[in-house]
Amino acid sequence: MAYSLTSYVKLLYGVPTYYTRNMSITLTIKVRREVANLINKLLELGIAKTKNEAVNLLIEYGKAEIERKLREEEEVRKLVDKWLREGFPYEGLDTSDLREERA
Repeated sequence: MAYSLTSYVKLLYGVPTYYTRNMSITLTIKVRREVANLINKLLELGIAKTKNEAVNLLIEYGKAEIERKLREEEEVRKLVDKWLREGFPYEGLDTSDLREERA
């Protein structure tokens, strides 16, 4: 059974759900060196005041991009599933231009 984060915190700590909605949760994670470099750049340039703020900025700005990529991937999967069920919509396509580009 899957629990939401607030339900999990409530179960784990016995805290009523209304207290956990805006509560921060501490996580210890490892990140790639390039992500750590981005965090340090945000600090050096004064865009973020703390590492915590820098990570949250990366998450928030990255969230929109990830959501866009997920929507694209879902669309691709829908098309592939449709083509597997119904067959590819085009037959006898002229692919000579593709072969010329690769030569």
